[in-house]
Amino acid sequence: MIYATASHLCCCGCGSEVVTPLTPTDWRLTFDGTTVSLDPSIGNWSFPCQSHYWITRSRTRWSNHWSKERVNFSRAIDSKRKQDFYEKESLTSSTPSKSKAKENWLYRILQCLR
Repeated sequence: MIYATASHLCCCGCGSEVVTPLTPTDWRLTFDGTTVSLDPSIGNWSFPCQSHYWITRSRTRWSNHWSKERVNFSRAIDSKRKQDFYEKESLTSSTPSKSKAKENWLYRILQCLR
C-alpha cells in the first residue's frame, strides 16, 4: 500500500474531520475482524477543540491536555524521526542499522511521556 489514510469525525463531537496518514512514520490501522485501532494517539492540535485521544478496539481513550510546548516538542521529535526514517530508506545499505531516531534522547523522552 503506497498511499492510504484513515479519517473519522473528531471524537470530542466538534464535527471536525480528522485525517490520519497511514505510513511507516505516521499512524498504523489495525482491524481485528471486529474492531479498529489507530496507533499512535491522535492529537488534534490545529483544531479549536485541541482534543487528544487513542482509538483502541473501536473505543476512545482520552488523554490529558498538552501544553503548546509539549505539542511543539512532540512535533519536533516526529519530524526528526521521519527525516531519519526516509534518509535510512534512501540508503542502499545491505545491512539494516538501528534508526538514529531511537538513539536520539528527545525520542526516548517523548516515548516516556506517552
